[in-house]
Amino acid sequence: MKVRSIFCGTVAGAAFVLSGCSFHGGPGAASGMLPATHALTDSILPDAKTLRISGTYQGSAEWQEGTKEDSASLKMTIRQHGKKISGAFDLSKNGQSRDLSIKGSITSKSANEVKIKFDILDPHGRTAQAQATITGKSLSGEGNVPGSSSKPSVYVKFSAKKKTKHKH
Repeated sequence: MKVRSIFCGTVAGAAFVLSGCSFHGGPGAASGMLPATHALTDSILPDAKTLRISGTYQGSAEWQEGTKEDSASLKMTIRQHGKKISGAFDLSKNGQSRDLSIKGSITSKSANEVKIKFDILDPHGRTAQAQATITGKSLSGEGNVPGSSSKPSVYVKFSAKKKTKHKH
C-alpha cells in the first residue's frame, strides 16, 4: 500500500545552512550535487503495525558553518512510497524562506520508531546528507555538508512535531 506523507518544518532551516546560503546573502554558489543513494535493508515496507511517517512536521533547525551559528523555523513535508521518501525541507527566518527538497529512504522501522536517511538538495548550492529518527509524533535529526576549498563544512541539527489534521 502506498503511503503519502507531507513532512514540513524541520528540514527548512537545515537546508539554508547546508546549501551554504544565508538569509541575507542570497543563493549559494553552484556546486556539484551528490547522488541520493543510501544502503537499504530488506523488507522495510510499511505494514499495519508500523508508524506512518507521511505528513507535515514543524519545528526548528540550528546550524554551524565554520564559526558562524544560526537558526530558523523548519517545515518538513514527507511523502512515503514503500521504502522511499521524498518531499520538502523549508526554512524560514525574518520573512525570508528557502525551499529545498529531500530524497532518501527508510533504513529501519518498528511499531514506535522509524529511522530515515536522506539528502537535502539545493539546486543553487551544496547537498547535505542527513538522518533522522521519528518516534511517535516527534522527529529529530542532523545533517552535514562536507567542506570544500572555498566553503567550510556545515553541521545542522533539527527537531519538529508532526502536525495533526483538524476535521471541520
